[in-house]
Amino acid sequence: MILIYCSNITSRKEYVFRHVFKRILEVEYKFTTELNEFVGYSGPKFSYTQKTIGQEMSIYAEGLLDEVGIDLHEVEISYWDELPVFFNR
Repeated sequence: MILIYCSNITSRKEYVFRHVFKRILEVEYKFTTELNEFVGYSGPKFSYTQKTIGQEMSIYAEGLLDEVGIDLHEVEISYWDELPVFFNR
């Protein structure tokens, strides 16, 4: 099981992580908003925050999955090792 840390859990985050971890990767996962639980967990970890907590795999939380409703966004495409990416941080 992979423990996923987010400062808050939204329906958009639930949808995206369910799609990636359960449907595509077919692995069990659990969300936590408790930093102590996340830091103390000895199994595989993943964080979706604006700052990496430790040595876990992480994705920078740009804020898109915390929004409510539909908004227009300027999306600039940049490259990381010749791979196109959005929201390059």
